[in-house]
Amino acid sequence: MRRGRHGRRRPGRPYADHLHRTAGAAPADKPWPGFLERFAPAYEAELDAFVRVAMGELDNPCDGREALEALRVAEACELSRRERRPVRLEEVPGL
Repeated sequence: MRRGRHGRRRPGRPYADHLHRTAGAAPADKPWPGFLERFAPAYEAELDAFVRVAMGELDNPCDGREALEALRVAEACELSRRERRPVRLEEVPGL
């Protein structure tokens, strides 16, 4: 079991409703009812940055190489999920 600053996570149980807070507040039945509730602040910040970059108000904070690395991490995660095994980033080809 991994312990972090905000609680613990049980191995083999990947969904948010299986997370239990151990510090502070009592455990919630379902901490996040869905994607947007869980990731709303990050999603809003990303959309805001995208629009500002598109309007020329902000330099792109993520160049193409960083975007490719993010895609490789996502591909490694999907391969790990599909094959139910740890996947090293080196297993995912870059361009």
